[in-house]
Amino acid sequence: MRCSNCGFISNSDFDECPYCGCLSNYKRKFLNKRISLSNNSSVKLTTLIAIIFVNLFIAVLIIDIFYSFQYFLTLGAYIILVLIGVIFRISSKKRGAVMIVENLDFYFISSLILVTTLLPVYYRNNLAFANLWKSSSFLTHTNPGPFFAFLVIPTFLLLVSPLIITLLITSRKEKFRPLVTGSILNFHFLLSLTLFILLMVAKGDQNVANYVIIYQNKLNDWLTVFEEAVISLSFIINTLIFINFNTMVVVSIINHSRIVYGKNEKD
Repeated sequence: MRCSNCGFISNSDFDECPYCGCLSNYKRKFLNKRISLSNNSSVKLTTLIAIIFVNLFIAVLIIDIFYSFQYFLTLGAYIILVLIGVIFRISSKKRGAVMIVENLDFYFISSLILVTTLLPVYYRNNLAFANLWKSSSFLTHTNPGPFFAFLVIPTFLLLVSPLIITLLITSRKEKFRPLVTGSILNFHFLLSLTLFILLMVAKGDQNVANYVIIYQNKLNDWLTVFEEAVISLSFIINTLIFINFNTMVVVSIINHSRIVYGKNEKD
């Protein structure tokens, strides 16, 4: 942000110029307003909301543990609170398509991991949910854990990673953030790699230790031919994206380091 009086440039918005003290005409959005805690400290409204949400989630988790995970409290609270947080974050300032997808990616991938972890617990402790799941003919597994781990998550990775790359290429006006985007794409790669390793364990040599054979038998019972194809394709796509994106970032850093600042090219 630039001060209209003295020209001071700041990397954040301000109501009063920190250099000349001139009041700016900038109007903060409601969620970006700061709340004074004392004479010398303040906090953004979004930060305060995030703190409240974290405490609410911890409280709900404790209640869910007390009731032996029977009522979907933790899962429901996480999905609702994080969704509200993502909506607040997206609406707090003008964001491009890449930033919106990155924020939604965090919401969906974290929710899917939590669903994959907690649904089997609810499945064991909630008889009504277990019967409902078993009666659903379109589901490929009698247990919700393998269904989300080996079908839903790799399908998500297969679709979202290419979408992010496509938006990076087409959204030329949007600022490129290699650290944020790279972290997301690298996490996608690690997740797809983990699923592919499990697939290789299931299809590996049977002449292994007994404890490995137990896992192989379970994985083979869970994995269908379609899921094996989705996991393999997800791993291939995310590996290619991982290699090409990180190569592009390295090349960009090298080229940027060669720029000589303050020198006239004519000299």
